[in-house]
Amino acid sequence: MNTTTTTVHEEKNDSTLHNIKEGIKESAHELKEGIKDVAHNIAKAADNNHLYQKGGHLSQKTTVESVEPLGPNAI
Repeated sequence: MNTTTTTVHEEKNDSTLHNIKEGIKESAHELKEGIKDVAHNIAKAADNNHLYQKGGHLSQKTTVESVEPLGPNAI
């Protein structure tokens, strides 16, 4: 009788361990997909906002297309 109780208990532990492992696998996969999405969104935002990476930091590019001198009649 004691052997049966031990076997049932071990089977429950094995089942619980299996469920934990499966949960970790699913969570890891979801995390990986989430990281891919974030990386994609950062790349997209960088393109849209003309950002570039410099020394591990994102900086915004600024371009000067035309500069007109300000004279006394400038508004």
